[in-house]
Amino acid sequence: MEKVSVVVPVYNAGKYLEQAIRSLVEQSYKNCEIILVNDGSTDNSATIINQFSEQYGIKCIFQKNSGVGIARNVGMNAATGKYIAFMDSDDYVSPNFIESYMNVIGVSPFAVAGGYFVQINGGKIKEKQITKERLSIMKAPSACFRLFNAEWLRKNNLSFGNYKIGEDLNLSGKAQLLYSNYPLTVESAYHYFVRPGSLVGTADTSQFELLDAVSDLENFAKKRDLFGQNEMELEYMVISHVLMAAMKRAAEGNLLDEALRLIPNFVFTIHPKWYDNLYIEKYADDEEKAYLKAVYEGDEAGMRKYAEHHW
Repeated sequence: MEKVSVVVPVYNAGKYLEQAIRSLVEQSYKNCEIILVNDGSTDNSATIINQFSEQYGIKCIFQKNSGVGIARNVGMNAATGKYIAFMDSDDYVSPNFIESYMNVIGVSPFAVAGGYFVQINGGKIKEKQITKERLSIMKAPSACFRLFNAEWLRKNNLSFGNYKIGEDLNLSGKAQLLYSNYPLTVESAYHYFVRPGSLVGTADTSQFELLDAVSDLENFAKKRDLFGQNEMELEYMVISHVLMAAMKRAAEGNLLDEALRLIPNFVFTIHPKWYDNLYIEKYADDEEKAYLKAVYEGDEAGMRKYAEHHW
């Protein structure tokens, strides 16, 4: 039975942390190494970590606050498992989370969760599915929905960038570009929460680091001669994550004026013909299509109307 290391960055998650840790301790797959990286928490997270460490022998790392990407990298470097999984400290997983991955991964460098549950701000839980369509990993890029072969990550120098937003997209996108024939798990076993304040609802301009994460991903594709065959998917990734999602985040954080100045210009610069992307017709709903038309035509009122209609 191969060892699986699960890396959990922790920052002020005391309210949810016990549920998260217990869900890992109770995995049906028993050869799991749990690594908690306390990223400078100022609440009671450290106390909870120490309690579980003493009880279950969990590996704990304490560091000054450096961001989720750096915390994950620290955990990856400390991992001794053949495989590495990730979980956020305010989420939890079903008992078969790791086992479902191990049932399908075989010789693949990574496996993807075929489904997951998402709950927004305490509302209804909605099950979402990931498919083997080439675009799918760009639509749901969280590293928490993947199990990686540790040696493969290291061989390809894949790690998380130090971005406020976009570190998952950057890493998962690179993995997808290098290997598109990933296996999928059958069951939905990850429970993902979008909680108040988790959408960068403050005037923090570092959220625009997403643009750097996207640029780095596209440069990676070009350097590896992988851009041409993935251009449509990369372009729609920019449309969905930058034009649409990032604009809403900026509006929540009172940064809409800056976003209107930065984001459309960024997208038109790297993908001048983005409005012809075939995935728009296939995946965008009517509201999104109206917004994208407004962007294309330079209709600021139409862009504001969409952005200010929050999640």
